[in-house]
Amino acid sequence: MGLSVLIVDDYIGTALLLNKAFEMQEVKSEYCTSSSEALKLLDKNDYDYVILDILINGDPNNGIMLYDYIHNKFPSMKVVFITGCNRNSEQVLKAGQRAPVVFKRFVLKDFVKDVLYGRYYDESSVKEPEAAMA
Repeated sequence: MGLSVLIVDDYIGTALLLNKAFEMQEVKSEYCTSSSEALKLLDKNDYDYVILDILINGDPNNGIMLYDYIHNKFPSMKVVFITGCNRNSEQVLKAGQRAPVVFKRFVLKDFVKDVLYGRYYDESSVKEPEAAMA
């Protein structure tokens, strides 16, 4: 069986774009727009990666609390945070202590490949985008 990814972002546009980009790389991908949906999917499916928005439904702790749940219940699951927050915001700094953080101005095809090839686990945890999203 191939790789699988869960995308958690309250902005449906980002979730759909990422879902499609992973599927185009022949990666099984599912998405949801809330922490409660994510918990249900995590408990019934196995994922290799979770792409997780830091601010889910405007709550700065939602993404971080969900990460803590994932890390405790599924310690081998890899998580990459995504965010539109300021690089120096408290939420980004908190998240960056737990898992890699990527800013939402990324190029989709590069982001997907970087996740799958482990780039975000080889360097510092807070990543600036390579280029603006077209």
